[in-house]
Amino acid sequence: MEREADHLNIRAIFHSFQYWPKLTKLLWSTEPIYFIIIIFGYLLKGTLPIANLLSIQYLVSEFETNTVWHKLQISAVFPVIIVMFSSLLISSLIEYSDKLFQISLINKLQTLIVSQASTFNLADFESASTQSAQKSTERLNR
Repeated sequence: MEREADHLNIRAIFHSFQYWPKLTKLLWSTEPIYFIIIIFGYLLKGTLPIANLLSIQYLVSEFETNTVWHKLQISAVFPVIIVMFSSLLISSLIEYSDKLFQISLINKLQTLIVSQASTFNLADFESASTQSAQKSTERLNR
């Protein structure tokens, strides 16, 4: 018998959508240029299989039409080379931007946590109920 917490239901999925605007705002406020590069990079990377298929189709059609192999021009191989080079370039750009964006996001989140923690009083950190709750959580995690 499955528990309700073990499977996703439609209500929980739609409930998670309410956090998307805040999450998007946080991501945008971190580093907009990296955010844009990552989104457009993945969109371009999604079109590369189609471009690869079309360039290989062009290369095969050139092989079929040219009966003399030494007359095969560089223009037949050039689209395949361009698509493969573009794929490597886009992947490298996405990876580089993603790493920089992760570092910026971590710094932003740490700053938000510290600014939120600075609003607490010292008594909040020293209260016995808070410390006992923390110790019981640590025991449960072990």
